[in-house]
Amino acid sequence: MARMSNLPVKVLVVVGMFLSACASAAPSAESKGRRYKAGEMLVTWRGQADRHAQASVVKTDKDVLSACEAFKKDPAVAWAQPNYQYHPCLQPNDPDFPDLWGMHNTGQTGGTVDADIDAPEAWNEFTGSANVLVAVIDFARDNPNVILELKTKSANVAHLLRAATPKTTIGTWSLNTPTLMQYDENGTAALDKRLDVARKMADAGFLVGFHFHPIVHYDQWQQDYQAVVEQLGSSFKPEEVALVSMGTLTYIKSVMREIRKRAIPTQILKMPMVDSNGKQSYPDEIKLSLFSHVYNCFPQSWKENVFYYLCMESQRLWKPVFGYEYESNIEFETAMKKAYLEKINLKV
Repeated sequence: MARMSNLPVKVLVVVGMFLSACASAAPSAESKGRRYKAGEMLVTWRGQADRHAQASVVKTDKDVLSACEAFKKDPAVAWAQPNYQYHPCLQPNDPDFPDLWGMHNTGQTGGTVDADIDAPEAWNEFTGSANVLVAVIDFARDNPNVILELKTKSANVAHLLRAATPKTTIGTWSLNTPTLMQYDENGTAALDKRLDVARKMADAGFLVGFHFHPIVHYDQWQQDYQAVVEQLGSSFKPEEVALVSMGTLTYIKSVMREIRKRAIPTQILKMPMVDSNGKQSYPDEIKLSLFSHVYNCFPQSWKENVFYYLCMESQRLWKPVFGYEYESNIEFETAMKKAYLEKINLKV
């Protein structure tokens, strides 16, 4: 691959893409269509001890559900139901899956049953396609002026390591403290697993990056975030890391109402919120405390060799946190591309 310094550079950020890398094929058309055979019922007759024993297949040219209700009114019929088509319910074999209430909430932690994202129901319809990630990688490979950033909370990088993924790809992970991840990132890879696969990406010659977003204010937050930063520093050299971003919680009111409506067991809405550019977020003094603390936990070698930025935060916060600011988005993007290119050109 040619060096990129003389090409017009674009940065393409794709969120959550790692998960589709080894997704299985979609279920058959049959499983995505009717759940029972058209024109067929299973009928159990009176006198049978078990309503499922020796059920007869009865044909009908009427609507199956209506026909079943009509049959149930017949004194000779013990039970009637559609001839359902059964197939395995797709769930991962991850031994920790039963604990992931965010994916499938059975009340296992004392929360509200079914207050989840209905993951098993979704997987039963569609499990994703590796073609999506392949197409993104192919696009980056065919366009060497594109820096592809893949952002995730997953621990799945197998496809990226197997495929001919260009070294213009940067694998980045959203990070948080184990305390926050336990309560508010249920269903995602644990911190250690995210860092382990980031290490695999770096060992394979890719740049990596990390997003501290959202940084949350709670008891012991200083010690917890410092521990995460120290873990990063012991696992990666600054030359291997393209970026570190920071941001915090920001909501529009409709999202807050939906979280409350779904009774999601979270503490994040208890934070002190003020109006921030039309949204609800922390007051500036708390934001400055959060961002400054995390940034100052990094050693000087990281500050000198890694590109840091605030994500979706006011420009007025940059200089108090980093000691510098950008006059415009164009100036910021130019500096970001320059920082990424300098490291990418060492790889290609």
